[in-house]
Amino acid sequence: MVESILTKLLGEISATQNYKTSVDRFKIILPEIEKILNQRVLFYFASEVGIDNNSMINDEDAFIIENLLSVPSTKKGLVLILHSNGGYSTSAERIIDVCKNYCKEKKRWQ
Repeated sequence: MVESILTKLLGEISATQNYKTSVDRFKIILPEIEKILNQRVLFYFASEVGIDNNSMINDEDAFIIENLLSVPSTKKGLVLILHSNGGYSTSAERIIDVCKNYCKEKKRWQ
């Protein structure tokens, strides 16, 4: 069951060119994934418009993710699903550090 949901999710990311439609569909899928995994799930879509610093993963994204994670949750684990066209590696490391700080249970999925 988890595989079928994740397959839908990955298909949505790769097939849909309509950003708003994808976000709306993810809002529907999110509670189902959280329930199955019994973990907090965070979808983060970086902008797909342009090729400048604002459309890639940058330090601002770490602050945004930290604000999203500051909302209390009873879930111990965290699953981050990040969709981006690229960005800065140091900014990605900051996002990882933010997630680790808000995650009570540390487990790595591949």
